[in-house]
Amino acid sequence: MRYPWAINPIQKAFALIDTLTPEQQRVALHGDGHAIVDAVAGSGKSHTLIARIFTLLERGVSYKHILVLMFNAQAREEFSSRLQKTADAERVLHTPDVSTFHAFGLRLCKAFVKQGWLPHRTLMKEGQRDALVREAIKSINGRLKAEEQLETDQEAVLAVVDLDAYLKAELLYHDPAFTEAKLQDKAKRLQVVPPLVRAAIEYESLRVRRGLMDYIDMLHDPYTVLQHEPAAVELVRNRYVHCLIDEFQDIDELQMQLVRIVAGDRAQMMVVGDGDQCIYAWRGAKPEYIVHRFGELFPGTVRYAMTTTFRYGPQVATLANGAIRHNEARIDKASQSADGLDTDVRLYSYGGGSGNAVLRALDHWDGPRANTVILVREFAHSIPVEIALSKEGIPYRLAGADPFVDRKEVLSLYAHLALCQPERWPAMGEAQCTALLEALLTVPTLYLRREVVESTARQIAQAVTAEGAHPASLLLNTLGRLAADSRGKALPDMVKRIERLAKTKPGKSAVDVLDWLIDDMALLRFFLNSAGSKPRALAKWAMVKYVEAFAKQDKLSVAGLLDALNAVQSQPHDGGDRVLITSAHRAKGLEWPHVIVSELEEGSFPGEQSDDLEGERRLYYVAITRARQRLSLVLPIDKTLEDVQRGQRRSLPDPKEMTASRFVYESLHAAAQGTTTPAAPPPADPFPRPEDCGSRAQYEKAVAHYLLEKGVAQAFAKQAVTLFSKHHARRWRSTNKTEHTQGT
Repeated sequence: MRYPWAINPIQKAFALIDTLTPEQQRVALHGDGHAIVDAVAGSGKSHTLIARIFTLLERGVSYKHILVLMFNAQAREEFSSRLQKTADAERVLHTPDVSTFHAFGLRLCKAFVKQGWLPHRTLMKEGQRDALVREAIKSINGRLKAEEQLETDQEAVLAVVDLDAYLKAELLYHDPAFTEAKLQDKAKRLQVVPPLVRAAIEYESLRVRRGLMDYIDMLHDPYTVLQHEPAAVELVRNRYVHCLIDEFQDIDELQMQLVRIVAGDRAQMMVVGDGDQCIYAWRGAKPEYIVHRFGELFPGTVRYAMTTTFRYGPQVATLANGAIRHNEARIDKASQSADGLDTDVRLYSYGGGSGNAVLRALDHWDGPRANTVILVREFAHSIPVEIALSKEGIPYRLAGADPFVDRKEVLSLYAHLALCQPERWPAMGEAQCTALLEALLTVPTLYLRREVVESTARQIAQAVTAEGAHPASLLLNTLGRLAADSRGKALPDMVKRIERLAKTKPGKSAVDVLDWLIDDMALLRFFLNSAGSKPRALAKWAMVKYVEAFAKQDKLSVAGLLDALNAVQSQPHDGGDRVLITSAHRAKGLEWPHVIVSELEEGSFPGEQSDDLEGERRLYYVAITRARQRLSLVLPIDKTLEDVQRGQRRSLPDPKEMTASRFVYESLHAAAQGTTTPAAPPPADPFPRPEDCGSRAQYEKAVAHYLLEKGVAQAFAKQAVTLFSKHHARRWRSTNKTEHTQGT
């Protein structure tokens, strides 16, 4: 039998096994058949999977017959690098190919094109895709009432792209019931407006007719072929003997069905993931895949648990276990920390706003600011944090969103308020004036064509900055000429609004002006109609209300609010030692020395309108398990929570009595009562340890028995026993010497 090794394969495989914990060893040495591994955050999944790969190679499996799938390019690159580094250190010649789902799907596309089963389609660049989506939106807008029509801005484009990907991930385009007659019900279940579904369907139709493809189509197109071409199924199935998938909790129905077809009745599956970290529901991910669906699709599956984390201390483990145990759609397991880990947990309460509490958490951290991340449930919650950091001159950066002062909804409010103080405009510069005017002309919509909005904003900005003209006068003159291009009452309402703002004194209370302005603009209704989905609309609405709350808290005038927003906008965001602000969703798979979780308030986290409480709890679980050295929880003042924390309440209060997040209640109640989910018991058959054996002979016998039980061939097991015995020979010599000394 030949092996893809430069030197002794047994020695290299089992040298890796010897570095694993007993839980990890059980996974790496799994015998025949399918397996699913429930692994908590920070439990060493990559290290274990690499050991599993080397074990398979040792058993004579060709590297060509092992398929390793990852969910994104970054994860693939990191895993491939670690795998190759280990192979180089051990002088291993060949390792299996590690691929993302999309790259694997693209290989299938090319194979099917070559066979004539799939027409050649060109992968769209981002600009080409966006143009096609706008064409689809304009097409369906022509068949809708004015108040139902979708915007064609970038946010609407991304909403259509996301929905198209979701429909394909859920295989809804293949559902015979997915017809125009079902749109209303489908839109309600997805919390999206029906026109968005129609736009996604139109976009898909245009894409197919033009011979184009997006990233999701790398998977959806070959799946479509496999549904109609038996020869294609025979081409791809049973090509692999083993298939390993990481982050399995993120899988969707499309990926699951592709895996099932490729596996056929030959491949032995091993999937690794944590259902408690399933947080991408909008992509089609569901915890049910890792909880029970995999076992149904692959009978005889053996389930393993990796419950020891090497990331955070027992303090965080207790909080995480205490909250997540309230979910029903999960496998009952509890994380436990490896020896020596310690994570400091601190609570910071706020009364008026979360920003000052975040500042206190930062002030109490002695490490570099770059080692701190501030996690928010949604980016609207970053506003009080950004304001507080800007006031103190603390540099920060956002990952996943623009600073709040650069978001279109806030720019529109700023532009409207700035009409009260026309002398501000000439000093802004043409670029900033143009951006403000574009926001003013689109939020809320005037139903003007995109090119009309852009040219109008540019012309007015040039006149304002070059000639010092009054922006309100220019707007009123221009809007009068655009009446024919607009529809409904939107433009006349805008004219009245501008006329009133032009007469408003900049010293007037910003809250009073904002109360009227937000109502006059009918922003909530506009967001609900234009954002595409209810969650997106409510996030925009929350952003507007945060600006209003900021003005109220600091008792600002219109001019004062504009100055404050300017101060935030001018805050430098460069430099090395910057605090990072990002969402809890984007934090999955990452870790930091210091994690601050902000806005842990009932109605904010979980969201007031969320209909997926278990999904929100999983998001909280992900957020708090990113911390290594310190976890800072920022929450509102809550006297009832203080009673829970002191152990004075044996049961949790009704959520209506809670001010702080119910998830914090669950965590602190478990910590106070000592009622966290019991940790998973140690495996019944851990890899033998020399210290547990009375002699070298006993150790060799135990290792041989263990390896044979795990399906390792007898000849290889014998070599492994010899290697392990030699590896620990010093221990036996030391033990014998000690016994001899004691005997004398």
